[in-house]
Amino acid sequence: MNSNSAEVFLSTSPMFTSRLLGMDTGGTLSPEDLAFIEGIGKARHYKKGSLVLRIGNCVKEFFLVRKGIARITMLGRNGVEKPVLYVGPGCFFGEEGFFHGQPVIYNALAIKDMEVLAIDKHNSRDVISRPGLALVLIRSISLKSRILAHQVEDFAFRNTVEKVCRLLYCLLTDPESSFSNSQMKLTHQELADIAGVHRVTITNTISHLRRDRIIRILSDGEIVIEDRERLRMIGFGE
Repeated sequence: MNSNSAEVFLSTSPMFTSRLLGMDTGGTLSPEDLAFIEGIGKARHYKKGSLVLRIGNCVKEFFLVRKGIARITMLGRNGVEKPVLYVGPGCFFGEEGFFHGQPVIYNALAIKDMEVLAIDKHNSRDVISRPGLALVLIRSISLKSRILAHQVEDFAFRNTVEKVCRLLYCLLTDPESSFSNSQMKLTHQELADIAGVHRVTITNTISHLRRDRIIRILSDGEIVIEDRERLRMIGFGE
Protein backbone atom coordinates (compact mmCIF):
# COMPACT_ATOMS: atom_id res chain seq x y z
CA MET A 1 0.00 0.00 0.00
CA ASN A 2 1.69 3.21 -1.10
CA SER A 3 1.50 6.45 0.87
CA ASN A 4 -0.97 8.04 -1.56
CA SER A 5 -3.45 5.16 -1.77
CA ALA A 6 -7.04 5.78 -0.69
CA GLU A 7 -6.63 3.36 2.21
CA VAL A 8 -4.03 5.60 3.85
CA PHE A 9 -6.50 8.47 3.99
CA LEU A 10 -9.59 6.40 4.77
CA SER A 11 -7.83 4.90 7.78
CA THR A 12 -8.25 8.30 9.46
CA SER A 13 -12.05 8.24 9.08
CA PRO A 14 -14.24 8.49 12.20
CA MET A 15 -16.50 5.84 10.63
CA PHE A 16 -14.87 2.64 11.90
CA THR A 17 -15.97 -0.22 9.62
CA SER A 18 -15.00 -3.85 9.15
CA ARG A 19 -13.50 -2.82 5.79
CA LEU A 20 -11.18 -0.41 7.60
CA LEU A 21 -10.28 -3.07 10.14
CA GLY A 22 -9.32 -5.54 7.42
CA MET A 23 -7.58 -3.27 4.92
CA ASP A 24 -4.62 -5.05 3.30
CA THR A 25 -3.96 -7.15 6.41
CA GLY A 26 -6.62 -9.80 6.74
CA GLY A 27 -7.44 -7.97 9.97
CA THR A 28 -11.06 -9.14 10.23
CA LEU A 29 -12.13 -12.11 12.32
CA SER A 30 -11.61 -15.60 10.92
CA PRO A 31 -14.63 -17.93 10.91
CA GLU A 32 -13.02 -19.88 13.75
CA ASP A 33 -12.45 -16.80 15.92
CA LEU A 34 -15.94 -15.51 15.16
CA ALA A 35 -17.39 -18.86 16.25
CA PHE A 36 -15.32 -18.61 19.45
CA ILE A 37 -16.69 -15.11 20.19
CA GLU A 38 -20.22 -16.31 19.47
CA GLY A 39 -19.65 -19.16 21.91
CA ILE A 40 -18.48 -17.02 24.83
CA GLY A 41 -20.26 -13.74 24.05
CA LYS A 42 -23.51 -12.70 25.68
CA ALA A 43 -26.06 -11.42 23.17
CA ARG A 44 -27.35 -7.94 24.00
CA HIS A 45 -29.84 -5.66 22.27
CA TYR A 46 -29.86 -1.88 22.61
CA LYS A 47 -32.59 0.36 21.28
CA LYS A 48 -31.70 3.49 19.33
CA GLY A 49 -30.74 6.20 21.83
CA SER A 50 -29.55 3.78 24.53
CA LEU A 51 -26.20 4.23 26.28
CA VAL A 52 -24.02 1.13 26.06
CA LEU A 53 -21.03 2.64 27.89
CA ARG A 54 -21.03 5.71 30.12
CA ILE A 55 -18.27 8.19 30.98
CA GLY A 56 -16.60 7.33 34.30
CA ASN A 57 -17.47 3.64 34.29
CA CYS A 58 -14.83 0.92 34.50
CA VAL A 59 -15.35 -1.49 31.61
CA LYS A 60 -15.90 -5.09 32.67
CA GLU A 61 -16.66 -6.30 29.15
CA PHE A 62 -16.07 -5.27 25.56
CA PHE A 63 -18.37 -5.60 22.58
CA LEU A 64 -18.51 -6.95 19.04
CA VAL A 65 -21.12 -5.14 16.95
CA ARG A 66 -23.37 -7.49 14.98
CA LYS A 67 -25.93 -4.92 13.81
CA GLY A 68 -26.32 -1.17 14.19
CA ILE A 69 -23.86 1.63 14.93
CA ALA A 70 -22.37 2.93 18.18
CA ARG A 71 -21.41 6.61 18.36
CA ILE A 72 -18.46 7.28 20.64
CA THR A 73 -18.56 10.80 22.11
CA MET A 74 -16.51 12.82 24.56
CA LEU A 75 -18.15 15.36 26.86
CA GLY A 76 -16.83 18.86 27.55
CA ARG A 77 -17.22 20.72 30.84
CA ASN A 78 -19.84 22.90 29.17
CA GLY A 79 -21.95 19.81 28.48
CA VAL A 80 -21.22 19.75 24.75
CA GLU A 81 -20.62 16.30 23.30
CA LYS A 82 -18.10 15.74 20.50
CA PRO A 83 -18.42 12.59 18.38
CA VAL A 84 -15.03 11.02 17.76
CA LEU A 85 -15.88 7.60 16.35
CA TYR A 86 -18.73 5.61 14.78
CA VAL A 87 -18.34 1.84 15.20
CA GLY A 88 -20.14 -0.41 12.71
CA PRO A 89 -20.90 -4.13 12.34
CA GLY A 90 -17.97 -6.53 12.54
CA CYS A 91 -15.96 -4.19 14.80
CA PHE A 92 -15.16 -4.08 18.50
CA PHE A 93 -15.61 -1.21 20.93
CA GLY A 94 -14.79 -0.81 24.60
CA GLU A 95 -11.72 -3.02 24.18
CA GLU A 96 -9.18 -0.39 25.26
CA GLY A 97 -11.05 0.27 28.54
CA PHE A 98 -11.45 -3.47 29.06
CA PHE A 99 -7.68 -3.99 28.92
CA HIS A 100 -6.41 -0.82 30.66
CA GLY A 101 -8.94 -1.18 33.51
CA GLN A 102 -9.42 2.56 34.08
CA PRO A 103 -12.66 4.55 33.87
CA VAL A 104 -13.56 5.41 30.26
CA ILE A 105 -13.73 9.06 29.19
CA TYR A 106 -16.43 8.61 26.55
CA ASN A 107 -20.06 7.60 26.07
CA ALA A 108 -21.05 4.87 23.60
CA LEU A 109 -24.56 5.54 22.28
CA ALA A 110 -26.63 3.33 19.98
CA ILE A 111 -27.65 5.58 17.08
CA LYS A 112 -29.48 2.66 15.47
CA ASP A 113 -30.98 -0.40 17.12
CA MET A 114 -27.97 -2.53 18.00
CA GLU A 115 -27.16 -6.19 18.45
CA VAL A 116 -23.83 -6.88 20.15
CA LEU A 117 -21.90 -9.72 21.71
CA ALA A 118 -20.45 -8.83 25.13
CA ILE A 119 -17.22 -10.55 26.23
CA ASP A 120 -16.52 -10.35 29.97
CA LYS A 121 -13.35 -10.48 32.10
CA HIS A 122 -13.66 -14.19 32.81
CA ASN A 123 -12.77 -14.88 29.18
CA SER A 124 -9.91 -12.41 28.78
CA ARG A 125 -7.11 -14.99 28.92
CA ASP A 126 -8.88 -17.22 26.40
CA VAL A 127 -9.35 -14.22 24.10
CA ILE A 128 -5.71 -13.12 24.06
CA SER A 129 -4.46 -16.71 23.79
CA ARG A 130 -5.92 -16.91 20.28
CA PRO A 131 -3.28 -15.29 17.97
CA GLY A 132 -5.71 -14.28 15.23
CA LEU A 133 -8.18 -12.70 17.63
CA ALA A 134 -5.43 -10.96 19.60
CA LEU A 135 -4.07 -9.50 16.34
CA VAL A 136 -7.51 -8.14 15.37
CA LEU A 137 -7.87 -6.49 18.79
CA ILE A 138 -4.39 -4.95 18.56
CA ARG A 139 -5.18 -3.64 15.08
CA SER A 140 -8.52 -2.27 16.30
CA ILE A 141 -6.91 -0.34 19.15
CA SER A 142 -4.05 0.85 16.91
CA LEU A 143 -6.36 2.17 14.19
CA LYS A 144 -8.48 4.00 16.74
CA SER A 145 -5.31 5.62 18.07
CA ARG A 146 -4.51 6.72 14.51
CA ILE A 147 -8.01 8.15 14.02
CA LEU A 148 -7.82 10.09 17.29
CA ALA A 149 -4.32 11.34 16.44
CA HIS A 150 -5.64 12.84 13.20
CA GLN A 151 -8.43 14.55 15.14
CA VAL A 152 -5.81 16.07 17.45
CA GLU A 153 -3.92 17.16 14.34
CA ASP A 154 -7.13 18.78 13.05
CA PHE A 155 -7.44 20.94 16.16
CA ALA A 156 -3.76 21.77 16.36
CA PHE A 157 -2.82 22.45 12.74
CA ARG A 158 -5.75 22.45 10.28
CA ASN A 159 -8.03 25.38 9.56
CA THR A 160 -11.78 24.82 9.26
CA VAL A 161 -11.79 24.31 5.47
CA GLU A 162 -8.98 21.75 5.72
CA LYS A 163 -10.73 19.90 8.57
CA VAL A 164 -14.03 19.75 6.72
CA CYS A 165 -12.37 18.58 3.50
CA ARG A 166 -10.57 15.79 5.36
CA LEU A 167 -13.78 14.65 7.02
CA LEU A 168 -15.85 14.82 3.84
CA TYR A 169 -13.23 12.86 1.91
CA CYS A 170 -13.20 10.13 4.56
CA LEU A 171 -16.94 9.98 5.22
CA LEU A 172 -18.12 10.15 1.62
CA THR A 173 -15.45 8.00 -0.05
CA ASP A 174 -15.64 4.77 1.96
CA PRO A 175 -18.36 2.59 0.33
CA GLU A 176 -19.12 0.94 3.69
CA SER A 177 -19.63 4.23 5.48
CA SER A 178 -23.27 4.89 6.36
CA PHE A 179 -22.67 8.49 5.27
CA SER A 180 -21.54 7.47 1.79
CA ASN A 181 -24.47 5.17 1.07
CA SER A 182 -27.11 7.59 2.40
CA GLN A 183 -28.29 5.32 5.23
CA MET A 184 -27.39 8.26 7.45
CA LYS A 185 -27.57 11.78 6.02
CA LEU A 186 -24.58 13.94 6.87
CA THR A 187 -26.21 17.09 8.27
CA HIS A 188 -24.37 20.35 8.82
CA GLN A 189 -24.86 19.90 12.57
CA GLU A 190 -23.41 16.37 12.52
CA LEU A 191 -20.40 17.55 10.55
CA ALA A 192 -19.99 20.53 12.89
CA ASP A 193 -20.06 18.20 15.91
CA ILE A 194 -17.39 15.94 14.43
CA ALA A 195 -15.20 18.85 13.37
CA GLY A 196 -15.67 20.67 16.68
CA VAL A 197 -16.83 23.94 15.12
CA HIS A 198 -20.07 25.94 15.03
CA ARG A 199 -22.79 24.88 12.58
CA VAL A 200 -22.76 28.32 10.91
CA THR A 201 -19.03 27.88 10.23
CA ILE A 202 -19.77 24.56 8.56
CA THR A 203 -22.53 26.10 6.44
CA ASN A 204 -20.15 28.83 5.27
CA THR A 205 -17.46 26.25 4.49
CA ILE A 206 -19.89 24.07 2.54
CA SER A 207 -20.96 27.14 0.52
CA HIS A 208 -17.29 27.89 -0.23
CA LEU A 209 -16.68 24.32 -1.44
CA ARG A 210 -19.82 24.47 -3.60
CA ARG A 211 -18.70 27.71 -5.24
CA ASP A 212 -15.35 26.09 -6.04
CA ARG A 213 -17.23 23.10 -7.52
CA ILE A 214 -15.53 20.66 -5.18
CA ILE A 215 -18.87 19.37 -3.87
CA ARG A 216 -22.52 19.76 -4.79
CA ILE A 217 -25.72 19.40 -2.79
CA LEU A 218 -28.63 17.31 -4.05
CA SER A 219 -32.25 18.38 -3.64
CA ASP A 220 -32.63 16.17 -0.54
CA GLY A 221 -29.56 17.75 1.10
CA GLU A 222 -27.15 14.91 0.35
CA ILE A 223 -23.53 16.03 -0.17
CA VAL A 224 -21.83 14.65 -3.29
CA ILE A 225 -18.13 14.99 -4.15
CA GLU A 226 -17.50 16.65 -7.51
CA ASP A 227 -13.69 16.87 -7.41
CA ARG A 228 -12.33 14.12 -5.18
CA GLU A 229 -8.67 14.90 -5.87
CA ARG A 230 -8.97 18.57 -4.91
CA LEU A 231 -10.93 17.60 -1.79
CA ARG A 232 -8.15 15.21 -0.77
CA MET A 233 -5.40 17.73 -1.54
CA ILE A 234 -7.02 20.42 0.63
CA GLY A 235 -7.84 18.01 3.45
CA PHE A 236 -4.54 16.19 3.66
CA GLY A 237 -2.11 18.53 1.94
CA GLU A 238 -0.81 15.75 -0.31
